[in-house]
Amino acid sequence: MKHAMKNEKSPLRAVGHALMAPLVDTAAQSDRAPAGRSRTPVIRSRLVPPPMPSSLATREPLMARLDAASACRLVALTAPAGSGKTTLLSQWHAKASRDRCVAWLSVNEHTGSLRMFFAHLHAALARCLPGFGPIGDDSPCVPADAAAMLAEQLAQAGHAITIVLDGVECLTDPSLTQAIDSLLRDAPESVHWIVSGRGVHCGAISQLQLQDQCTVIGAHELALSPAEVGALGLELMGRPLGDADIDFILRVTEGWCAGVKFALLSAYSGTLDAHALMQFSGSHRQIATYFEEIVLAHLPADVRDVLLTTAVADTLCGDLCNVLAGVSDGGARLEHMVQSQCFVQALDDHGHWYRYHPLLLDHLREQLKRKGADRVASLHRAASRWLDEHGLPYRALPHAFEAHDRAWCLEVMERCAVAWMKDGEPLEVLRWAALLTKDEIVSRSDICCAYVLSLVLSHRYIEASAILRMAMARASALGDGAESESRDTDLYRFKVLGRMLNGESFGVRQGEPRNPRGDGASEDFFEGILIASQSSTLLTRNQFEAARRLAMRARDLGQRSVSPYLVSHAETLICAAEFQQGHLRSAAQASERNFAALKGKSQSPAWVNAAVTLACARYERGRLGEARTLLLEVLPHVTASSTLWVFSAAHIVLARLHAIDQQPGKALELLDGAHSVLEDAGHPRYLAEICFEKVRLNLEQNDVGRAEATASEFSLRERVQDGEWQQPRQYDESWGRYGFASALLSMHQGDCGAARSMLEVLRDSADEAGRVARRATLDMALAMCHWHMGHDKAAYDVLNKHMVPTKEIGFSRAIFDEVPRFSTLLRAAIAAGKLSYMPPTRYFRDLAGMRLQRPGTPRMAPPSAVPLREPLTEREVAIVELLSKGLCNKSISQCSGITLNTIKWHLRNVFAKLDATSRTGAVARARELRLID
Repeated sequence: MKHAMKNEKSPLRAVGHALMAPLVDTAAQSDRAPAGRSRTPVIRSRLVPPPMPSSLATREPLMARLDAASACRLVALTAPAGSGKTTLLSQWHAKASRDRCVAWLSVNEHTGSLRMFFAHLHAALARCLPGFGPIGDDSPCVPADAAAMLAEQLAQAGHAITIVLDGVECLTDPSLTQAIDSLLRDAPESVHWIVSGRGVHCGAISQLQLQDQCTVIGAHELALSPAEVGALGLELMGRPLGDADIDFILRVTEGWCAGVKFALLSAYSGTLDAHALMQFSGSHRQIATYFEEIVLAHLPADVRDVLLTTAVADTLCGDLCNVLAGVSDGGARLEHMVQSQCFVQALDDHGHWYRYHPLLLDHLREQLKRKGADRVASLHRAASRWLDEHGLPYRALPHAFEAHDRAWCLEVMERCAVAWMKDGEPLEVLRWAALLTKDEIVSRSDICCAYVLSLVLSHRYIEASAILRMAMARASALGDGAESESRDTDLYRFKVLGRMLNGESFGVRQGEPRNPRGDGASEDFFEGILIASQSSTLLTRNQFEAARRLAMRARDLGQRSVSPYLVSHAETLICAAEFQQGHLRSAAQASERNFAALKGKSQSPAWVNAAVTLACARYERGRLGEARTLLLEVLPHVTASSTLWVFSAAHIVLARLHAIDQQPGKALELLDGAHSVLEDAGHPRYLAEICFEKVRLNLEQNDVGRAEATASEFSLRERVQDGEWQQPRQYDESWGRYGFASALLSMHQGDCGAARSMLEVLRDSADEAGRVARRATLDMALAMCHWHMGHDKAAYDVLNKHMVPTKEIGFSRAIFDEVPRFSTLLRAAIAAGKLSYMPPTRYFRDLAGMRLQRPGTPRMAPPSAVPLREPLTEREVAIVELLSKGLCNKSISQCSGITLNTIKWHLRNVFAKLDATSRTGAVARARELRLID
């Protein structure tokens, strides 16, 4: 092998001849081998990619990434069996070998020795590079020497070449892996390597990664995308898959190629059987056979036993593995299985927790039931006790139920119930309590209290009352003795829950008996819950200062009892009190503080409360983009079991933001969804808010028919005729919102006298209640009513009364949305010079995206011009400017980025406002008013 390789005059032609030559076999090697050198047998099929399956997912994005990565020194594809590594490389090879030099070697046990590997590698290179001869028996047997000699030959060849080694997990000989490591490091820069296998154990990987010369493509990148699953399904079945089918397949298989194909094959016999598809799991015959023959058959017996006994757990750590499998090196075993791509995934970067692939987990659990059914309960019991001892009662609880030990179930459930109460997780309490009998629930105080509280938060009051009566009767029946030691504490808790259930608004009486042996933190929590409930009641009664003080006390008790949910809920009540009093800045500061305190607890109920409150505060202060981003993140986690205020506010504010973005359909869809949920809950206040929003939004869209239909659904006309809003009364949100919606309908239909009468009653009631924010909105609606009636001075007087923001009282964004077309009045007042205080233009831009011209600027209308009855919006002015340039509607649409239909709608409004009948007339009128140059 020491002879020098001679360069051809035309290297590309020589490479082309080599590619067209027959595969190297043992006879050809013998013919070319120098005298005295024996031949080493080479299997020709190892030197070309294997045949590709007939059903193949086209993976263009991944091929493009592989093509780009192949410019690095090393690309490593490492993933479990059936992940599509070889298929991807075969696809790439078929395309790349057309215009570059690519050598292929499929590695198996036959090529697992040093000599056989290098013989095959030489043969693969000889197919691409001229002058590469076979390796003889007198070639070096020292790994470093063999690698160095091959590296020298590659350097002398002078050609760029990509070498693909597929199946490197078969190379287990330490001397051979050492030689490959040397090759990867020492080969010339013109040589690029692609190695693929279930486990790629090359020391060169880390070193080359630091030098930005290595790309690793793992199981996650090789997983099929939804589009690729759909394409494979279409190819296999001849018809497209539904979105639900694709979602199910991806959820079960996590995009694992073999799993996806088995899932499709299991459900297809001429047509797709949707029921059969939904039954697919790791216990399916075909996938079970694959796991047994391809994945598990080559593992040692002790490794298989570890997999089997630990399959009872959804997630594993080293110590839990030791307990379940009876070993002492569980962590090392799990990490080795991760590195060997045995369908084990690390859940963190520190090797603490792991999980098995869902299909493998299904298969192992089915095997455990068949081969070790007598061990299942004891394994679950061991897992449950270990998890509970290590402070993980949530994870211990499912194992406790599987162990069929009811006493142990109740003990673990009690610990979980306390934590769920403090974290505000009523759904979890209800879900697990459904597995218990009523007698079991009332037999454990913590479970019972958490269950009743969860029923109350979910508005299931009848069930809560029944369980509470059973619990109080049981506690009262306890006599003196050991069992009655906690009786007083239990009775105290039940009394607190009873007061919440009955809506009583008095607090804990001084001197009320408490058990000195009770859990102080638990008592603080229950007292805080009661006080928060009282605060909420006071808010509905317009006693904002008292509500704020109680909420602050509840917050303190939440902090003492380490209850993030109670703290967050109390902060929300503080924000509500501040906002109703018009203290927008204080409300915003409280909401920012609450949200910041829950950083890192995303998606928890406490975080949901804080996020919705903060989004509302940002909306009110005109920070619409931030509010929208936060609401889109939090909305999937807002459920009917959250407080109804949180659920309602999230949907209403996001609907308003959709409407601002000219997406009324999406806004109404959100409101309809919230309507159906709140109707089931049966709370009048929040239904009234939905009614108002739907009426207002439909009027904004000039859809009077739908607005009337909503009003009819809530019997608003009948209530108006009955005189419900003729006299002031104690203000409550339900009455106020229904009245406001009725007034807007009357105003829109031209009955401004009736609208003004109702609005004055509502305003006076809100003023009497101290609802500063609501009073301001109703006043602005009154100003619009005056303006529509031609009473401009009255309209401007009301406007000026509220247009001066003070340090304490803020100007709310809601005014722009709750009063239809309010911005037209504001523009008219500015154009007429009737606004006594002109806030900074940024003030309006932040609140409503308005850029208003100050009096005296060049664009103000001259004194001789007849002012517009309804000013043009900024977007309408921009459209008129494009119109003045002689552009057609299609060109205006392209320049402005607005759809053609929307342009036509804006032009109709422009013609009406400018009292013009033609495009030329509209432009002339706009120039007369100095709206455009």
